[in-house]
Parts: sequence; C-alpha cells; structure tokens
Amino acid sequence: MNRVQRQDETEITTRDIARSARKLLRARFFSLLKRFFLHAGLALMVLVSAGAFLAAAALQPELLGVVRSGFRAEALLIFCGIPAILLTGLYAAYLHPRAVVAVYETYAEAQFVAPRGGGSLTSANRSYVRVKGAYWAAAFVWLCGGLAAAGFCWPLTLAVEKIPRIGSFCSSAVLTLGLSLFWLLRVPLGLSLAAAARENIGGFRALRRGFLLHRRVRQTASAVYMPWLIAVVLLGFGALLLSQWASGGEPLRRTVVLAFLLALSLPAWSVLLAAFDTALYAAACRGRRLNGEHDEQNAFQSRRADKNRRIDQRKERISMKTRDQIESTMKWDLGGIYPNEDLWEQDFAAAQELVGAFSAHAGKLHVSDDALYAALTDGSKLSYLVEKLYVYAHMKKDEDNGNVRYQGMTDRAIQMLVAAEAASSFVKPEILAIPHETLVSWSKQERFKHFRFDLFDIDRRREHTLSTEEERLLAMAEDALSGAHNVFTMLSDVDLEYGTVTDENGEEVKLTHGTYGMFLMSPDRRVRRDAYEGLYKAYRSMKNTITATYATSVKADVFRARTHNFSGALEAALFGNGVPVSVYDQLIEAVHEKLPTLHKYLAIRKRLLGVDQLEMYDLYVPILSDLDIPMPYEDAKSLVKEALIPLGEPYGKLLDDS
Repeated sequence: MNRVQRQDETEITTRDIARSARKLLRARFFSLLKRFFLHAGLALMVLVSAGAFLAAAALQPELLGVVRSGFRAEALLIFCGIPAILLTGLYAAYLHPRAVVAVYETYAEAQFVAPRGGGSLTSANRSYVRVKGAYWAAAFVWLCGGLAAAGFCWPLTLAVEKIPRIGSFCSSAVLTLGLSLFWLLRVPLGLSLAAAARENIGGFRALRRGFLLHRRVRQTASAVYMPWLIAVVLLGFGALLLSQWASGGEPLRRTVVLAFLLALSLPAWSVLLAAFDTALYAAACRGRRLNGEHDEQNAFQSRRADKNRRIDQRKERISMKTRDQIESTMKWDLGGIYPNEDLWEQDFAAAQELVGAFSAHAGKLHVSDDALYAALTDGSKLSYLVEKLYVYAHMKKDEDNGNVRYQGMTDRAIQMLVAAEAASSFVKPEILAIPHETLVSWSKQERFKHFRFDLFDIDRRREHTLSTEEERLLAMAEDALSGAHNVFTMLSDVDLEYGTVTDENGEEVKLTHGTYGMFLMSPDRRVRRDAYEGLYKAYRSMKNTITATYATSVKADVFRARTHNFSGALEAALFGNGVPVSVYDQLIEAVHEKLPTLHKYLAIRKRLLGVDQLEMYDLYVPILSDLDIPMPYEDAKSLVKEALIPLGEPYGKLLDDS
C-alpha cells in the first residue's frame, strides 16, 4: 500500500453505512417520527378508523347493532364514505408525500451541512418541488413494479398450488420471491429520493441518478437491506399472529387490527429507511469501493505518518520568535525611507513649516493658472512629506504595537496629517469655484499633466464639497473621528491576551494573530478548536467595550456621510473609488445566487474531513493531505515576478525597486 492512500481506494463496509445511519437516527429520529405522525400518521389512523366503520357497515352491520340495510349502517356509509374518500385522496396526494419529503430533506441537511437548494425561501421551495417530483416518479415506478410482480407471481402461485404434497410450500416460496424482488426495487427508489434532496434534480432524472448509484453500491445495499427484508417478513408474520389473536379469528376484525398495526408502524419504518437511504447515498457519492477487505492497520499507519510529516513542517512555522531572531531577509527594511530617526525629525520640522506657509495660497487659486499650479505643487510636496512621515512611524509601530516610542511618533504623524488637511482644506472649495470650462482648459496644459486626475476627481465631488470654513472644521475633527479604530487596534493587538494552545506535539504555544491562522490549518481538530475558542473567548471578555467602539465607528461614518451630502455611509465609502451603490448590491445578489455552490463545497469539505458538524474552525484546514507544497519565501517572490511579466517591463522594474 502506498504511504499516502488515494481517496478512491478507501473502502467502506456495511458497518460504516450502519454507523452513519445510526448517527442520523440518534440526532433526528424522534423529532422526525413526531413530525411524520402529526403530518401523515394521524390522518392514516383516522382513515383506517373510518375504513373499519365502513367495512363493518357494508359487510357485517350486526357488529354495529343493526341488521343489513339498517339506518345506522346506511348513515355510516353516507356520512363516513364521502369524507373517507376525500381523506384518502388528501393523504395520498399531499400528507404522505409531504411527510416523506420532509424526512429526506432533514436527513440531507444533517448529513451534508445544508441542502444544495440553498437557504432562501425560493430555493427551499424549489428543493421541495424537486423532491416531491422524485417522490411521485418513484411511486409510479413502484406501483408498476408491484403490478408486474403481482402479475408474475399470482398465476405462478395458482399453478404451483396444484402440485401434490409441496404445492403449499412452493406457493409460499413464489410469494416470498416476489416480495424480495419488489423489496429490492425499493433501494434505488430510496436513493433517488436522497439524491433529489441533495442535488438539483427531480422527477425521473432523480430516478436515473438513484439507479446509477445503486449499481455502484449494489452489493453493499443488498447486505444492508437484507436484514430489513427479513425483519419485514418476521414483523408481518408477527402482526398476522397478533391480529389473529386479538380478533378471535373473525376475518373482518383481523383485517381491521392488522390495518391499525400497519398504520402505527408505517411512520417509524419510513423514518428508519430514509436514514439508511441517506447514509447509503452519502457512501455512494464518495466514489469509493465497497465491501472489500479493509486494511485498517496499514491505513492507520499511513495517516499517522502523513500527520507527523505535516506536524514537523508546521512546527517551525508556528514557533514564536522575537523580531531579533527573524532573518533580515524576512523583515521589511525601513532604512530606505529614513536611515535614522534624526532625519525623520528634520522632515517633521520641515512639514510644520510647509503647513504654516501653505495658507498663503488661500483665496488666490481662481485668479490664474499660475496661482493654481503653485498651490497644487506646494500641496503635492506637503502631501508627500506628511505621508512619508506617517508611513515610517506607523510601520515602526506595527513591528511592536506595545512600543511606546513609536506609538508617540505615530500620534505625532497623525496630528501632522490632520494639520496638513486643515491647512489645505480651502483647496477643493476654491477649485470648485473655478468655472468648469476654465478648469478644463487649464488642466490641458502640459505642466498640469500630473494633476489632471486630481482635478477631475475634485470636479466629480462638487455636490459633496462644503465651504472652505466647513471643510477646515471637518479636517480638524478627523483625528477625533478616527479614535474608535485606534482604540480597537490597541485593544486587539496589545492589551488582549489570548492564552496558549497545546499543539500536535503537546507543546504550549502562545496564541496570537500570527499563530491563529497557522493553528486553523492544523490537521488536529482539537488544536483548531482550541485556537478558535481561545481567540473569541478573549474578544467575548471585552464584548461591551468592542460593541461600544464599533458603535462609535459607525456613528463617525454616518456623520461624515451626512455632512458631505451622501445618502448613507455606504455611498460615501464607495464614492472615493467611483463605485455606484448598485454595483455593490448586484455583487451581493450574485453571491446569494451562488450560495448553493458554496453549500455543495461545504458538504464536500464536511464529508472529506469526516466530521458530524462543520464548524468555523474547519473551513481553513486543507482537505487533501498530499498537496502540502513547501514554498520558500524567495521562491514565492520569483513566482510572483514571473506571473506579473505580462503586465510589462515598467511594472516589473517597479516591483524590483520596491
């Protein structure tokens, strides 16, 4: 056997089918039995009761205390006959199909996470229609099969009864053979209903799918359902004996008692068989060979060796290192921005001077193209310098969010950014005061080529731009409005402690945002669960603080949107990139339409992982064990550069320089 076992070479025995069905029954049997009985079983009991009274009135009215053609018998025939006929039609056409469809859909949801039909009401209705169509197609085929079996067995039974001495035995054997053949027809029909509850098929397409699946699991299906056939025969024989005893041998009473017993047992049989149908369908869909020799020892050793290999590969990646212990090639080099922090301080002082001098351009932008060009040039220099200060300080803080020095530098950079925005707040309103035709004419000059997009973008924002004084006030308030984001960053990255996680080797590893993603890819489900619960346990401990912070952030977004004349925060957020709200809505609709595909993927993932319930921490672990491709960082860089060659040489050179 290979060290890594192929998916389609794994074998499943009848024990696996029984185990899967037992899980479904344990989780859903009694609730489904109650639902089935309330939807259909109760009506069937009423129907049997009405049928018993009608039979008594028609065949033996003396049981009701009257003679034939008596008033009571005739009244029962009139007042019970018509409702019984209507109830029979209602039960056969609606109640029983509805109950059966509900059972198969519930089992499909339990076995495969969610039905393929998706979660919307429309999808659920379509799924119900498909399964109901498969039910009626199966009922038609089963009826035809029953008629064919009866047409074959009845004349043969009459013929063999004439054989001396063994005629009775031969007739019983023929009836048993016909019952067995009729019972085996039930297996592909049950698979058809399970397939319809899971797949986007219905009617006779579902029947075709059921028969194809039955060909793949024919031997296992025979082994699984043969005990059921024996149980049916034995229980049927027991029901006959019980009805014979309860009725005292009277034929009509025996028939009534037998009908009541069958009506009581039908819901339980339907729920039990649906569970085995769903389990057998799930096994057939795995594409595995069934009923072979199961080399469990070799399979266990293969899985164990593969698991140990992945653990060894991940151990180095998960182990916590200080920044000083990490190779220099794996860290960003901020020396290209500022070789030392003295230069940062010099630029900070220069930016302060530019902020103070920039107000000299106020009120002059509309005078001439030279004045506009001078303001845009100085504004570009100021913006570049402030952004350079902010990027350096923020990235130094990202190296260690707990470093007080770089927290202070970042705060100073943000304050400088706010001051620059306040000092240049008059630019957009004054540009918008320039007539549109004049602005277009000036922007066509060669010296404005680097500012054309900015001018176009400002012109696009005319109806969302306020007066100079109003824009200045909003710019000054931006530092306070962004406070919620800063609070959450410090809370999540610095203050919260997420504890430790015991990895696959039994070693305690500190849980951080960096190791969290690695833990979620662990093949050990216990490790994934501990990491997931550890992270969100820390968040839950601060749920009130986080909720208040988020509410403050939402209020700030709404405030920005309203002050700039947007219909809502969504439109304001999309406007900067020129994206209409309709595009966002269409994206959500497209995602909802494809949810059945996502549900199918989740069902496949659940089946391959072998879990009873798919959880959030099961969504990131690889489902294929033989595709763990190591990718050194340098090789990854080369691969990315090679992939971006079609974008042209300038793009590649820019990537190399960065």
